[in-house]
Amino acid sequence: MWGSAVWKSLPEAPAARRVSSAVVEAAAPKFEERKDHCYLQRYEELRVRSLLPAAREVALASGEAKTLSDSALDSALERAASAGGPAPREAEESLKHLGFLWRAGTTPTWEPGIPSLMDYIREHTAELTVTR
Repeated sequence: MWGSAVWKSLPEAPAARRVSSAVVEAAAPKFEERKDHCYLQRYEELRVRSLLPAAREVALASGEAKTLSDSALDSALERAASAGGPAPREAEESLKHLGFLWRAGTTPTWEPGIPSLMDYIREHTAELTVTR
């Protein structure tokens, strides 16, 4: 998204097509608009699949560390399921399939597919907080 926003902010003249701080500043609003549109689409996809509570619990559980152990993921998905969401294994498979979370590297931890998307989900689903 950044590359596209920067490219569209470059001057038309071939000789002037150099990335400067002014070009990056001009691209920032375009990037933010595209990112928010993309995140809204992902939000709607999670909502339609009844996965918002699970996504929110996973995002809250990951916190500042941005990683989750298996037990932390299981607990988050169980909280969401107890509030009427899909069963924990079904939610886990769906969230993995959508790229919301994944295993990275060689350690048995979970990471967000897109960390800032988890921030977006936390911010826009405050009303879905499950009683802990």
